[in-house]
Amino acid sequence: CLSQLLIFIACCRCQSVTKIPTIDDKNVTSGYWLVWATTARKCSDCSTVSEILETIQMKFQPSIRVAFFLGRKASIYVSGDERNRGNVGSLIFFPNQGRERYIPVKFSLTLNNVLYFLHQFFGDEATRQHRYDEAVKHLQLALSYLPEANGAHLSLAMIHHQFTRDLVAASFHYERALTNENALPSLSQAHYMAGNAFLTLGYLNKARDHYRRSMEIDPTHSVAFREAAIAARMENDDDDAERLLRDCIQLRPGDGQCLADLALLLIDRHLEKNNTLLPIRGVCVDLKEAEIFAKRAARIKEADSEIWWTLGIIAQARGDLRAARIAFRKAVDLRNTGRLSEDNEDEGVLEQTDGLGNLSVYVYNLPPRWNAGLLALNMQQCRHSIYAAEVHLHEWILTRANVVMDPESADWFYLPFYSSCLLASRFVRPGPAWPDNDVDIGATFKAITAVFNDITQNQAWRRADGRDHVIALTSDWASCIAPHVPLKNVIVLATSGDSSPSRPDWYIRRAAAHLGSSSDFAERVKLGCFQVHKDVVIPPLVPKTTGVVSSVLSVRRRDIQVYFRGTAAAPPQAHNFTEDYSGGVRQYILRTFGHLEGWFLSNVSDPTSYHDELRRSRLCICPPGWEEWSVRFFEAVQAGCIPVLISDHLLLPFEFLVDYSRFTIRVPRDQLSQLPQILSRFELQELMDMQTALLQARHVFAYKSPLTTAPAHAQRRDRGGRNKGRGKHRSKTGAVEMILDEVA
Repeated sequence: CLSQLLIFIACCRCQSVTKIPTIDDKNVTSGYWLVWATTARKCSDCSTVSEILETIQMKFQPSIRVAFFLGRKASIYVSGDERNRGNVGSLIFFPNQGRERYIPVKFSLTLNNVLYFLHQFFGDEATRQHRYDEAVKHLQLALSYLPEANGAHLSLAMIHHQFTRDLVAASFHYERALTNENALPSLSQAHYMAGNAFLTLGYLNKARDHYRRSMEIDPTHSVAFREAAIAARMENDDDDAERLLRDCIQLRPGDGQCLADLALLLIDRHLEKNNTLLPIRGVCVDLKEAEIFAKRAARIKEADSEIWWTLGIIAQARGDLRAARIAFRKAVDLRNTGRLSEDNEDEGVLEQTDGLGNLSVYVYNLPPRWNAGLLALNMQQCRHSIYAAEVHLHEWILTRANVVMDPESADWFYLPFYSSCLLASRFVRPGPAWPDNDVDIGATFKAITAVFNDITQNQAWRRADGRDHVIALTSDWASCIAPHVPLKNVIVLATSGDSSPSRPDWYIRRAAAHLGSSSDFAERVKLGCFQVHKDVVIPPLVPKTTGVVSSVLSVRRRDIQVYFRGTAAAPPQAHNFTEDYSGGVRQYILRTFGHLEGWFLSNVSDPTSYHDELRRSRLCICPPGWEEWSVRFFEAVQAGCIPVLISDHLLLPFEFLVDYSRFTIRVPRDQLSQLPQILSRFELQELMDMQTALLQARHVFAYKSPLTTAPAHAQRRDRGGRNKGRGKHRSKTGAVEMILDEVA
C-alpha cells in the first residue's frame, strides 16, 4: 500500500492539474499513443512533459491519445541512453499495432521536437499508403517546427521527385537535406537521386557533384557512374564520361545500360572524326568496339529500345541499310509498346515507302548527342511532349525503304537535330528557384550553328545551296533557334507558323532576361522566324486523352456554348511582361465576356477537368500565349470542339491542302470586341456541319506509329508523292504523310 501511495504522489507531481491518465502498457492495444515513461518519484521534466502532452492531445485529438507510464514497469521503456545520462524518463510513441518508437529528444525536450517527430511520422505513413498530398502537408508542417531537419527535407524531395514529378521542389529539398549528411539513411542513394533531379533539370555541375559524392560513399554504386557519365557528356567532357562508363562495366560486366552508353559515346567520337555523309569502308576501331559493346548489351537487355537504336546507327554507319532498318523498327516498336512484334524483319514491311512516295532521302548520321542520345536524359519530354514531332519524323523516315546511303542518288536530305529536346535539357541558371520556362536558347543556338558549320562544307549541300535539305525545328522559336544564313534555303518544319515579319521588342527583351538569349539570337529574331515561301507548318504532338477521341459528343448535346480555360498572366519570374503576354487577348476576353450566358471562361488551370470541359463545349477560343500558335487549337479539334482562332499572322498546318474555313472560325484581333456578336451568327445546324467537317479532317493532325502498315493504294504515289487539290486529303492519311506531301 505504501508503494502504491508513493507512485500516486509521483503521478500527481507529473500531472499537476492535467487530466492525463496514468496507465499500464497493457492498455496500449490499438490506436496511436504518446506516452511519458518515468521511474522517478521526483521528476524535473514532468511539468514540461505535461504541457507537451496536453498540447498534443488538443492538436491531434482523437487521432493520438496521451498517457503516463509510472513505477517499476515503466523502467523497461526508459532507454539505457537516458539512464546513463542520469535522466529518468523517455517520451515514447506507440504506432497503431506497431513497435514503439523513442522520440529523439535527448538533448532538448521541447514541443517543437515532438511536433516535428509526429508530423514526419504521419507524412511517412501517408507516403507508404500513396496519399502523397497528405504526406506533403504533414512534412511541410514538420519543417515549420524544425526548418533545418534534414529527414523531412529528404522525404519531401523523394515524394516530389518520384511521385508528384515536381523536380524544382525536389531539387530544393535535396539541397537542404544534404547540406548536413549526419543521420541520413542511404546517403549514397540520396546523393544519387539528387543528381538525377539536377541532371533532368539541366543543372549539370550540381548533378556531377552529387554523383561524385554518391560514388565516394559507395564505390560499388555502378548506376551512379552511368548517370555521372551522362552529365559529363552533356558538358562535352567525353574523356571523363568514357572513364566512368568503363569503370561501370568493370564493376558490373553485365550492366547492359553502361555497355550501350559506351557504345553510343564511341559512335559519337567516330562520327565527329569522320565525314557523316559516307558509310565506313574497312575497319574503324571506335565503331568496331562500339558494335561489340552494343551487341553485348542487346544480349543482356533485349527489350531496351535505345540499345536497338544504337545498333541501327552502327549499321547505318557501316552502310548496311537492311540491318539498320530492322534495328530502327525494333527500337520504335519497343518505344511504342514495350515489346517486340514478329514482323519487324518481314520483307514486305521492310519495303514500305508510304509517306515518301518514290522520293529517295539521305538521312545525315549526326552524332547521337544531337538526337537519340538526348532521349536517355528525358524520354518523356523529348518523345511525348507537344514538341516531339522531331522525334517521330526521324523514326518514320528511318523505317522506310526510301533511305539511301549514296548522297548522289538522294532527292532530298534530312537533318535529324532534336532542337526542342535539347532545349528541354539546357537551362539558364542553376538553383531551384528558377522557373520551368527558362530554357537556354543561347546554348541550343550555338549547338545548331556548330552542326551547320560542318554540314555546309559537304558537296551534297553545295549542289543546291541547301534547298534540298529539310530540318524539323519544333520549338516555339522555329527557325530563329538557328542562324539565318545557312537556313535561308533549308525547308524548316515548324509547329509555329507565325508569319510576322519580326518579333516585337518585348519578345526580344524577355528572351534576353529569362531565356539565356545570345546576341546572335536577339539579332536573328528581328528577321522573322517563319518564311512562308519555303517553310512548312506541322501539327504539334497532342497526346490522346482517354474518352475524348473515342467518343465525341454532337454539338447538339454540348452544354457549354463558348469555352476558354487558361492562364492570363506571365509567371512570377516574368511579371514585368504580364501586359505583353498573349498580346492582351486572354486578359481582355476574361475581363470582358466572363459574365455572358453559356460562356465558360476561367484563368485557373485545372488539368483534371480541362478535357471533359472541351468535350462539352461547342466553340473553343484559341488565343495566343507567349506565341501566336497554341496547342489549344489542336486539343479542341481532337475533342470535336469548333476552334475560334484569334490571330492575324498565324498559318496552320497544311493550309494548301486543308480547307480550314469549313471547321474553323477566325477572328482578327481588331474585331475582338465584337466576339460575342460574331459567334452568335452561327446557327445550330451550321455548327453541326462544321463539326462534321472537323471530324473528317482531324486525322491529318494525328501522328500514327511509323510501324503501321499503309494500304497498298496509299503507297502508290507519283514521284512528288503529292495529293493535288485543296481539301482532298485521304481518309487514312496522318500527319507525317501530310508533312512529307508538303515537303515534296
